Amino acid sequence: MSNGRTSIVRLEHQNLVNLADYGVRQPRACNTVDFQDHLLLSGLDKVRNDHGLLIWDFGQSYTDSGPIAQFGNSESISSAIWFAEKQVMAGMSLKFIKAFDTREPKGLVFSINTKAVQGLCFDHFNQHQFASFADDSLIRIWDDRKPIDPILVINSEFKFGIGGINWCPNQPGLLGSHGKDSTSFKTWTIKQRFAQDAGLEPNLELLECIVQEFIQVRISDVHIVDFQWVPEKGITSDPCFVSLNKDSKLTETRLHSSPVNAIGPNGDMLFCTSETVLYMSPVEATDEFEIESRLGSQFKIQNLEYELDISQTMHHRAKSGYLVDPLLNMTLLKEANADESLIKCWELVQKMGHQRSTGIQGHVENMRNDMSSVPKVKTMDPGVGFFLTTYHDSYREMILEWIAPFFNQDVNVDDYIAHLLVAKEYEKAAGLSFFTYGDLSKAVDCLRVTSLAGAMPTHAQQNQYSVWKELCASLRTKVSNPYLKILFGLMATMGDWMNVLLDPKLTLEEGLSVAVRFLDNEDLLLFVNKKTREMIQRGNLQGLLLTGWSLSLIDLMQSFVDRTGDVQTAVLVLSVRPRDIQHDERFVNWIINYKNLLEKWQLFHCRAKFDILWRKEEIPPQVYIRCNFCNTSIAPGSASKTKKGPLQLNKQSGSSVCTNCRKPLPKCALCLLPLGTATNQDSRFDLWFTWCQTCRHGGHAIHMFDWFRGHQKCPVAGCDCFCNHQ
Repeated sequence: MSNGRTSIVRLEHQNLVNLADYGVRQPRACNTVDFQDHLLLSGLDKVRNDHGLLIWDFGQSYTDSGPIAQFGNSESISSAIWFAEKQVMAGMSLKFIKAFDTREPKGLVFSINTKAVQGLCFDHFNQHQFASFADDSLIRIWDDRKPIDPILVINSEFKFGIGGINWCPNQPGLLGSHGKDSTSFKTWTIKQRFAQDAGLEPNLELLECIVQEFIQVRISDVHIVDFQWVPEKGITSDPCFVSLNKDSKLTETRLHSSPVNAIGPNGDMLFCTSETVLYMSPVEATDEFEIESRLGSQFKIQNLEYELDISQTMHHRAKSGYLVDPLLNMTLLKEANADESLIKCWELVQKMGHQRSTGIQGHVENMRNDMSSVPKVKTMDPGVGFFLTTYHDSYREMILEWIAPFFNQDVNVDDYIAHLLVAKEYEKAAGLSFFTYGDLSKAVDCLRVTSLAGAMPTHAQQNQYSVWKELCASLRTKVSNPYLKILFGLMATMGDWMNVLLDPKLTLEEGLSVAVRFLDNEDLLLFVNKKTREMIQRGNLQGLLLTGWSLSLIDLMQSFVDRTGDVQTAVLVLSVRPRDIQHDERFVNWIINYKNLLEKWQLFHCRAKFDILWRKEEIPPQVYIRCNFCNTSIAPGSASKTKKGPLQLNKQSGSSVCTNCRKPLPKCALCLLPLGTATNQDSRFDLWFTWCQTCRHGGHAIHMFDWFRGHQKCPVAGCDCFCNHQ
């Protein structure tokens, strides 16, 4: 009340029954009240020589026997709440938030220097988290474990300030707020987390708070004065609140939150609302009875299937043995009807192997920079108004061996053309005839069985070049075969190769086959660079033919992963590469992500095999043998250069002493020969050092192995160590 008196009333049959009144010595306004069991707190305005925070106990009777505790002498109380057993928190003097223990006369727990002293409220699901606000429209989220600075500050963006805040008792972390002279109601879902793994003992320095979801609703056209959440049984995803507007009208509003979803490592997806569970599986739909046994029968369950995504494709490939063996991978991909470009990629990997190939782009750059390499030039007159010029050198022949064996001089072109005609590939045979012999008549002969033979320019038309060019340009737009497009495009542009070779319908191998044969060094390099940029931009794995094992391959794989999400293929292809590109940060991240995927899928054997294949050339010896006297390594040469095991001595040297100090080496406990002396069995493993980690006795590996077949104790007399159990 305005005079500071606090009354406890009971609602009976729509009537208020007064149970008790608690007065104060000096009348002033009461700003807040709160209950905890049989304890009542009252927060009052400031008055000289009197406390602003009073605590009463009405457990025994409703008689006013005076407060049992009082805090804040000559201080005003803006808001106050109970936050723990017999502990109270209050916003005091417009500049402090203080916590007190009512069981202690001066029980100050902590004090926070802040102007955000209004609207104190605690999260019902987090005993450490509370909120308050000030006149600056900012809501501050606090944690009583680090009561120095707020762990989160939220801008409510209410134009005239905040009217009130409160935590929802039915949904964890849900904070509601209304503004002064505002018709809007806003909620924020707050979540606490640690910035990194804090271990068993949380490190409060790493504690942070985030807003997971924000919802704004408009209640009515009348300004909201106050609101209160409606308590419901259990946790609900659709909480309800009641608001009071300036016209004294109550409005009940239910918030419908967005569905909660979860994705399993095997591709199963679950979407949940307050009434429905939608289960989606990439494989055969799970039995609904099985789902009900996991989630409960109170939900309406819909069971659907969806097409395989890239994660499921990678999962199936990994289970099938998809690793770094190109031949096996090609077989697996063909059986799975995979994309043809992926199969061709592994064919290229098989060709290049572990060689430090720079790809066609590197070959062309080397060819241009090699001043001693002068291509042989041959000019042909096909009788179509321009000349065909071909180029030959060792670099071009090497490239043609990769992409077009029929252009190699060792291949009989006539036989290959005849083979194409038998296979009814007339357009390809015509294009090859024209590009090889520079004779238009041979190309026409290849097309005689098709309707296009009559459409080829006649000799009379060839003498009228303007008409002939228009006819070829028209035919180029009407045909779809890439060889005919090149043929008509070349004649329409009077020998402009760059114009026709950049046709997107032309495959990379087909375009390169023609370019390597008919373009000079500068134009060829320009064409190859353009195609390389195009392949990288599209993420086309055929670009491996151009980039080789150069650093450009990383850019190509980045575009491929961005386009398809197939981090598996990117990792496995690059794992075959030379070691000079393995330290790229993107490749390292792909390795980590792929390993994490294998672990989530519980494909631990696949993960182990991948680690072995990827690291087999990198893992250095982990254990070395050193002399007991001078601490010098007694292995034959440095461990990084020797191909022997790290525990094996040089068998051929027969050395029984340290090569540095000449002191004798330890002796085998069974044969009494110095370690390093050859045994009767001629085996690489025989000479290895082996010893017990407890008693440090040991000997030749083969002797120790034979001894512990029938014994448990150490072979050294007087040693009672059970080496076989250590």
